[in-house]
Amino acid sequence: MIIVLPNTDSNRAQHVAWRIRNKITSSQFSIGDNKIDMTISDEVASLDGNDSQKNLTKRADTALYTVKRAGRNCVIIEL
Repeated sequence: MIIVLPNTDSNRAQHVAWRIRNKITSSQFSIGDNKIDMTISDEVASLDGNDSQKNLTKRADTALYTVKRAGRNCVIIEL
């Protein structure tokens, strides 16, 4: 899932990512009679003033692989 936060600096985007992660991990989900605890790993990539959409997407993709290597249930910032 991609969430676009226009007019948001990387610090605020990181805060939003942590809030989303905390909300998901503190919630319990049900499928039928089964209760499921979920984790989420978020990647934050910020658009530089001289950046292209392609470069931003590449950095976000890099962050995705970084967070996969780091483990679960975390937030990674790709500057």
